[in-house]
Amino acid sequence: MDKLLTICIPTYNRCNLLKQHLNNVLMQLNTFESDDVEVVVSVNPSGDGTEEMLSSFLNCSKLRININSSNIGGTNNIIKLFTISNSRYVWIAADDDILIDGIIKKVVIALRKHHDINWLFINSARSRIEKQSGHQYMIEGRSYYGKGGYYKKGLKKLNEVFKKSSSRVLFSTSNVYLRDAALSVANNFTDDNNCRQLVYIYNSIGTGSAYVIEEPSIIAGSEISWADRKYETAVYNFNAAVLKIGELPQYSKNFAIGLIRYRMTHDAMIIWLMIYTMILKDFKIGISSLKWYFELIPITTVLMTITAPIWLVYVFVRHNYKEWRNKNEVKKMKNDVSIPIEFRERC
Repeated sequence: MDKLLTICIPTYNRCNLLKQHLNNVLMQLNTFESDDVEVVVSVNPSGDGTEEMLSSFLNCSKLRININSSNIGGTNNIIKLFTISNSRYVWIAADDDILIDGIIKKVVIALRKHHDINWLFINSARSRIEKQSGHQYMIEGRSYYGKGGYYKKGLKKLNEVFKKSSSRVLFSTSNVYLRDAALSVANNFTDDNNCRQLVYIYNSIGTGSAYVIEEPSIIAGSEISWADRKYETAVYNFNAAVLKIGELPQYSKNFAIGLIRYRMTHDAMIIWLMIYTMILKDFKIGISSLKWYFELIPITTVLMTITAPIWLVYVFVRHNYKEWRNKNEVKKMKNDVSIPIEFRERC
């Protein structure tokens, strides 16, 4: 393969955000020797002027542009990027996220130094945009509270990050992984599962090493493309993706069930509140979710159901603790000169 890394940018109907994102990425690439890095944009046409805007970038040697003849959907657009990339690693950098100055160089240096890296994780912070003023402000200082650096036992580190914050492993812009490993399992789904990245990453890690950039280096955009599919994503799609991990040659069904059981008990705030809310909203769908869990992990499901009142208290306490921690983290970041200015300006 000709390149070390492809920064893949799937886009649809976000012309202005994409332009800002591209200018940022290309500016960063111009600050260091980056001949082994390419940027590939794949456009699902929407008629918002994206194609015309991209014409101004045609003379950039580091950028390749693909425009689909029709809207092939978000997940298929990402697979398209895997197909047309020409590198060892891929980094799906969403068009509404902000890569802070210098992070691309850090990623490339790590990949060049450690040739056995099969997965690289970048810490991020979440922001929100006020509708009236348009001001973007921080609501979470960091997504992952763990140590950074190089880890020879990559799978162990991946499991740690998954267990501490499984939703962050779904955040595409935080993850860099092997292109061939992703492409080899990309078409193993018969439906449009927006949690496929879990399978890509677990297939990528294998027996390789991992690298974690501890400093928050990505500001996550506030535009979530699957916001109207939260229940489907957090329950059905997530579990289906984890079970797919169990079908990979290097894992087992028991390994996948262990991940689901851990998430069932430790991410109760996400799972149980969603299920019980759904029971009140649509009894048939909510009960079917409980039935699915019972058939897969019966003892855990029964115990969790019996202790539901305790979990509700736990959820309340944990939620308020996280809110308190996030607010204090953001306050500390405002005056911490070691934190990139892009973050401190939004605190």
